[in-house]
Amino acid sequence: PDAPSQARFLHPVSFWGFTLFACLAVGLHAKTVAHLEDSWSVSLAGMVGAMALGLLLCGYRKKRWPVSGAPDLYLGIAAGGLVAALSVWFLFASSLDGSARPLPFVPLANPVDLAQLGFILAVFFWLRAISRSSKNPFRDSVKLRALPIALLFIWFNGLLARIVHHMLDVPFRIDSLWRSVPLQVAYSLSWAVIGLYLTVWASRRSHRTVWIIGAGLLGLVVFKLFLVDLSHLSTGAKIGTFLVVGLLLLIVGYKAPVPPGKKEEKTEEA
Repeated sequence: PDAPSQARFLHPVSFWGFTLFACLAVGLHAKTVAHLEDSWSVSLAGMVGAMALGLLLCGYRKKRWPVSGAPDLYLGIAAGGLVAALSVWFLFASSLDGSARPLPFVPLANPVDLAQLGFILAVFFWLRAISRSSKNPFRDSVKLRALPIALLFIWFNGLLARIVHHMLDVPFRIDSLWRSVPLQVAYSLSWAVIGLYLTVWASRRSHRTVWIIGAGLLGLVVFKLFLVDLSHLSTGAKIGTFLVVGLLLLIVGYKAPVPPGKKEEKTEEA
């Protein structure tokens, strides 16, 4: 308590240092000592980071030392810096094929998927803790609320690529995946379904921003159909994909009209 105010920043610096050491130790030992695949070493390092974030949140909720010494600093600066660093790790992990050798590949139960889902779950609980903190300046940030949704979308696309790679023997390279007909069809249909869900949900709750995101995703699907699918897919796949996407667009036009903006709502009330 008698330490100068500048010393409080030793809390996040120490937290980052210990977490970095633990992540590197686990990841390097998995690679050099256990001779595991890159998917294991990178994923285990990320799991340690997600566990560190979970321990921080647990200490914040139960008011345990050292988090109790500077709770707002831990919740904002320390946790925020760790989330930013792990988001970079998340993008890198998405480029891995999820090989679980010597174990067989299982969707959702391979090291990459488990580590990424664990991190997304930790981010969700962190944002919930931030929303309940009256002293945190980031509690009302819309961009932070969209972070777990963006991470889920990135993870889902990586999951589809890993499934196609392992189940259909498509090489896990950008050019090979780009030419994969099953993967392109899966992307087009899944993005269309996600866009449909977002527009319907936003239309019922009058959430214009979410509706625009969903409609933008549907527009991206249409753009992808003409730019990519027409040149890569077979005739049957083209017809089936266009029919399904067209049906979903009709549902959007009928069930999910664009919600009124704030200015339109004020005009109607007047």
